[in-house]
Amino acid sequence: MSDTAALLQSLKAWSEQGWIRRLDHAFAGFMVDLCPDTPAPVVMAAALVAHMEGRGHACLPIDDLLCAADELLGWPSPASAQLNEVMAGLPGGVEDWLVALRSSPLVGVEGEPSDRPAADATSPLVWRRRCASVVPPSMS
Repeated sequence: MSDTAALLQSLKAWSEQGWIRRLDHAFAGFMVDLCPDTPAPVVMAAALVAHMEGRGHACLPIDDLLCAADELLGWPSPASAQLNEVMAGLPGGVEDWLVALRSSPLVGVEGEPSDRPAADATSPLVWRRRCASVVPPSMS
């Protein structure tokens, strides 16, 4: 089983436990559906940025995720233990995460025109970009 497939199974279990929403797991799965070779850090970032949005936060600070995930997410002890176990199998450095995010065709870098989710080029923040087209009412 690939790292990404194992991560998706963990995310599904977490959603069943109520630690993340089903939507968070589904968004991560959607990223893999769009690009099957999506690396595990991008999948994890997708799930957790959606989770953070659900908690009222606009972004996922990668530094905090790697250094203080328990404080960032505020999960109960069993969830934190499983998160730490999964995180141990992912790259441990911010730069490794940024390389994975920047190299993904699903992630845009701030300052570049794109309709993809964004990773800030200067600080390790990830957020979902939402795009909408506004069509003015027809002039009758």
